[in-house]
Amino acid sequence: MYCRKGAEALPIAAPDARDERGEVDTTSAAWRFDRFTFDPHRCELRRNDDGKVIVLRPKAEALLRALVTHPRRLLGREELIATVWPHAVVTDDSLVQCIGELRVALEDRGQRLIRTMPRRGYVFEASVESLASAPRANAFLSPLRPSSLAPQAEAVRVPPPAQERRRSWPPRHLLARIAGRVTIDAQILDIARGQVVWTRQFADLDANNPEAFQEIGQHLANGLRNRGRRDDAPAGLLNETDPVELTLRGWRDLDRRKSMDDVFRARGRFESALHYDDESVVALNGLAATYQSERADPARHLTKAQIATHRALVDRARRLAPDDSTALLLWGILQIMEGRPDLALPALEKASHLVPSYPMGHVLIAQSLLLLGRLDEVQERADRAIARSTGDPRRESSAYAIAAEAALMLGQEERARELARHAVAAFPDNLYAHATLASIEALGGRQDLAAIELAALLRLWPRATITHFDDLRRSSNLAYVERRARLYEGLRLAGLPAGS
Repeated sequence: MYCRKGAEALPIAAPDARDERGEVDTTSAAWRFDRFTFDPHRCELRRNDDGKVIVLRPKAEALLRALVTHPRRLLGREELIATVWPHAVVTDDSLVQCIGELRVALEDRGQRLIRTMPRRGYVFEASVESLASAPRANAFLSPLRPSSLAPQAEAVRVPPPAQERRRSWPPRHLLARIAGRVTIDAQILDIARGQVVWTRQFADLDANNPEAFQEIGQHLANGLRNRGRRDDAPAGLLNETDPVELTLRGWRDLDRRKSMDDVFRARGRFESALHYDDESVVALNGLAATYQSERADPARHLTKAQIATHRALVDRARRLAPDDSTALLLWGILQIMEGRPDLALPALEKASHLVPSYPMGHVLIAQSLLLLGRLDEVQERADRAIARSTGDPRRESSAYAIAAEAALMLGQEERARELARHAVAAFPDNLYAHATLASIEALGGRQDLAAIELAALLRLWPRATITHFDDLRRSSNLAYVERRARLYEGLRLAGLPAGS
């Protein structure tokens, strides 16, 4: 349990070249702590035993600088966010990811170096020694090691001096050369296994807008959630009292989910994280997302108490962080589920404006437009989602399926058929795409093909009926209600029971 009440209860060590306030001398050439040395002028973190450079993102590097210059002091979350992101509006999500990245880099599995103070902030527990001069690269090597072998350890990457290094990417001179609209493909590779961990395309970016490129960094950080240790790792590797690690593990479970068991495991981790930090917006969003996933599964039925819990979690996260894009998306999904697409649309558009490259925002906007009967606007928003869904087959399939449904309601059956086939090709278990295809084939008199698509739908949803299908498409918009009759007529002809 956490029994300490604040920084005053932390152990006090002898000062290590600190100023009169007890802080480490910020003019030092380098700082040594535990098994590492951090050189702020070369922007390098090195291991002392072999001299290997550990590459950090600029924000993680800035966070490490703040921690090592204030050892044994409680640094509040707001203070750290203001220090690391002085010119940007971010939430705890960014800080949690940076803390997690530093813990991986420092091999800090048990909060030996970076201790979480629930609901307050973080404390850097290591003793820090200020160095008058930064060690040379070969000074990290054993004197018994032949000098001919020395370059192998240090050749990872040598950043330029701090005064030449730019905190924003891309540099201004590069922006000048690529002025206009650009598309960037980003990947995270597991070098040891030769696998692509994460990939995404960022389309139609304004090369003169640095915020667009900073957004890519946030997506890369989110993608790193899928890296980490395996869940079948030996007992003891997961710190069950660390809300940061529990939260990241929970999101990893959701990102990789293959069944509801993964969702329930994630729920347990988010609940544990909130036990230690009940104001973590990242954990609140994650816990709300588990209920949203369960409600979206047509084979499951939540109790009234569970639905009330879902609503309370979504509302609390949005109150705590009204500009958090994930909280806005989850609030929009809740409104769609409860038949209020008119309320969902403004929140979803705000989330999409905050994070324009995230495909889910565009998918949900397309769905809201569909439910509002604004069918002519659906395709354009679906196209945006598809262009941003490289490496995300679920989102790509959802965008195609929504566009197919809109095309069918507009009487464009051949186009609807082609879009629905794209949806199935991207993600074969998209039940909405199979339903649309079953309706189209039945309306066209191709009963054998309609039977194949209906069988695929019933495999995914054995108790499906037209009434149940309608429950997942709740809307009181008259234009939508009138047009969807064609979809249901096709499903009836395909053989889907009417239900009650």
